[in-house]
Amino acid sequence: MKFTAKKLKRLSASAGLVIGTAILAVSNSAYAASFTTNLQKNDGPEGDILLKSITQEDKAGKKDTFSNFSYVKRANILNNTPIKVNLPEYKTDGNGKIVKDKNGEPIKLIYTSNPEESSAYNQANKKKGITNVEMVHNADANSGAASTDKGDKASAPMAVSGMKNPTGNEIAAFVGNNNLNNIVDTEDSGHFAMDMFFDTLITEDNSGLDSVFFWERGMNSNLLVEAIDSTGKVISKALALLGQNQANDNADRVIADALGVKFDSKKVAERRAQATALGLVKNNQLDAGYAIDTMEIGSAQQVGSWGLSLKELGVKSLAGVRVSAKGTSYQGPDIKLIARKGKGFESTAVPEPSTILALGAVGGLAFLQRRRKQASLLK
Repeated sequence: MKFTAKKLKRLSASAGLVIGTAILAVSNSAYAASFTTNLQKNDGPEGDILLKSITQEDKAGKKDTFSNFSYVKRANILNNTPIKVNLPEYKTDGNGKIVKDKNGEPIKLIYTSNPEESSAYNQANKKKGITNVEMVHNADANSGAASTDKGDKASAPMAVSGMKNPTGNEIAAFVGNNNLNNIVDTEDSGHFAMDMFFDTLITEDNSGLDSVFFWERGMNSNLLVEAIDSTGKVISKALALLGQNQANDNADRVIADALGVKFDSKKVAERRAQATALGLVKNNQLDAGYAIDTMEIGSAQQVGSWGLSLKELGVKSLAGVRVSAKGTSYQGPDIKLIARKGKGFESTAVPEPSTILALGAVGGLAFLQRRRKQASLLK
């Protein structure tokens, strides 16, 4: 969640830099009670913030540092409130009349929501004597839900989605790397649901370590999480991951979503107790120990974190997670997520949908062959 009334985005006019550029070797560890995010930073909150490893206590109470990560390989957008923008081509006055510059030319508008981009662009044009083009903030750019975002100086696999609706490939590219300054940014009032598939099957082990790790910019947003199999089928209960801002009824509305019931202000205490007893609430989001300043916002915001075990989700394995938010109660979670490969298990790649269909066809053929053989033996 952003702390300004209107969030600010940059137009994705320039191509994103490819991850892998030279990184200043500055090591840092960001501490939270549940786990430690071990980082390598470059250019402060605006630059690359690379995840090197995670340290967490195992079930024996010993600190375990690991980097056997599984990244998001594929994202399916189930729903995502589309961006609705009204973008007039030319500048107009209060009466709707086109405004012209000193040379009598209509002033053409170029749109952005980045708080730092428009002023710099217009100042540069002024020095060049260009008066018929003006860059302006676009207040309607925040009408959607999820989009891709990065630190102002951070590298990225491609340009941010900016003022256009993102694709599943773009979402996966920004979440599926170790740069914690490549994130999915969401709007406070938007609705979204996305299936995030990891590059390997995540399997339970006996280490006592968490298996799925989330980072959230702002530390005051909520998120609903469910485990899915390789077909995208939900295989777990829904967990409500709650931010630190629970002063109003937002958290209780999210808890109602986790329970699958309609919010009722008269049953808040009862449902909190019920959800807690069922293990549906994760309300210990903690300071991850670092801040990021992305293209969507004008200043650095602190990042919070959650860690989830497969036991908390109630599954032995998962191919991915479904993440969702349903409007203002969730306050626009801006997230990054990564999974840990289980110890003592072979890394099994999550099959693509086409592979799943092919395997199903092969299995069906084998089943028919067995039935025919059994029938011939019974004759």
